[in-house]
Amino acid sequence: MDHPQLATTNGDLPTTIIATVASTHNILLLVLFFFLAYLLKCIYALFIYPYHVSPLRHLPTPKENHHWLLGQMITLLSTPWMPYLYREWSRECPDVPFLRILKIGQSETLIPNTITAYREVLQTKNDCFIKSEESRNGAAMVIGDGLPWAHGDDHRQRRAVLNKLFAPQRMKACVPKIKAKAEQLCRALAAKQSVPGDAVTVETELWKAVLDVGGIKSMGVDLDHLGSDASPLHEIFSATMRPSIRGHIERWTVTHLPFKQYLPLEAVSEFVRKCATARSVIREHVQARRRAFNRGEKTRDDADVLQAMVEATGLWDDEQVVEYILNFMVLGHDTTACTLVWALDTLARRKDIQDRLRKEINDMEEQSWAEIDRAHFLENFLREVLRVHCPVGWIPMVAACDVEISGVLIPKKTTLNLCPAMMNLKPEIWGPDAEEFDPDRWDRLEGEAGSAYAFATFHNGPRVCIGKALTLMELKMVIVELVSRFKMETDMEPLGLETPSFTLKPKQTLKLRLTDA
Repeated sequence: MDHPQLATTNGDLPTTIIATVASTHNILLLVLFFFLAYLLKCIYALFIYPYHVSPLRHLPTPKENHHWLLGQMITLLSTPWMPYLYREWSRECPDVPFLRILKIGQSETLIPNTITAYREVLQTKNDCFIKSEESRNGAAMVIGDGLPWAHGDDHRQRRAVLNKLFAPQRMKACVPKIKAKAEQLCRALAAKQSVPGDAVTVETELWKAVLDVGGIKSMGVDLDHLGSDASPLHEIFSATMRPSIRGHIERWTVTHLPFKQYLPLEAVSEFVRKCATARSVIREHVQARRRAFNRGEKTRDDADVLQAMVEATGLWDDEQVVEYILNFMVLGHDTTACTLVWALDTLARRKDIQDRLRKEINDMEEQSWAEIDRAHFLENFLREVLRVHCPVGWIPMVAACDVEISGVLIPKKTTLNLCPAMMNLKPEIWGPDAEEFDPDRWDRLEGEAGSAYAFATFHNGPRVCIGKALTLMELKMVIVELVSRFKMETDMEPLGLETPSFTLKPKQTLKLRLTDA
């Protein structure tokens, strides 16, 4: 009696099979369609858009060693210092406002190539450019999510509070402690030279002293890395700011991949732990200052950044304060310490400059800050160090809107790399001897070299380096103390460059022979 029903069921099987096959066929067609669409999109992005469609295709674009997929990335990553490569490319077209560099996936990056373009990006049309999210994600874990990534009204309000603390007249409150730190640095270096005439490694002590000054200005606290190992920040900063090639890969993994805390990689976990520890150390100071402020206690002796941020109700919460303090300390520590290394290396190799600087220092009556700040040759020497050995390689930015710069229409979301180290060494600005170290050039500036935007180390405009006055004060006082205390010599070969690196770091550790001056 059930046979008719069974027959009916069996009769439906071919229909079911046909429907299933048709459904599978449709899915395969859909997958194939999306694959072809993606393939066509890739072909368009790699071979059509950058050469035949892009509104920026008329700009000079390096073609030598260009890879069809990676663009110039292989060349950029294999060069010791990217700004030097930008400078070489610039020589072929020195007067065009921008160079166009094709990178991974033929993505476009523009390099401002003239003072006029540089000025417009930094000053007259500054609001049209913001720091890229890619750079923020890649760097904030290490250096803190601070002022460099603020923009618009948020940037203006926060910077207005901090500008008052970094004004030159407010820096004078730091003079006694910076001088004391410079004297402590000299004692630490003298103690290392157990055998007269032996070369001693000076780099570690320089980095510790600079970090201590950063703690004084940022938090009103002498972390005393030169005197003890109580604070772990030097070890942490050294590990995070001077990674190996493997370390760079691990850093990229940590900053770009989700769920990084769960990755089964010991080195990655250690990197995350160091970054967390640095924030924990700073957070303790922030919370202690917050409690003191809530009790009505104020610390204004050094006009430190932390006090101003705690008092600025509504602009920062405590975690944002931690990020800003970390940012001030890491960036100031890295760039200032690198500059000191190059300054001492130059003095050790150029006895004429060292002797001339020592004479100017010895002619001072008291070596007071007023005398140091007025010292003419010291000023020229330091400017030349910062020009030739500019510690900052490039600053990535993104166009927040369509904007015209020097006659070039830059579409929204276009990436720019501001390259102060390239501007500092352009022969078209500084003359045919631009690469030579000559402090006296600052007494005979002509043409574009006299522009405030020619010397690009600290930037200019609304985003000029907020710590410029403190950096110059610290560099001058430390150099004066070292030159008045020691004669410096070195037998080392010229220092190479650590690569890859965002700041201009020497590959070798600087060693000097120090004798009493």
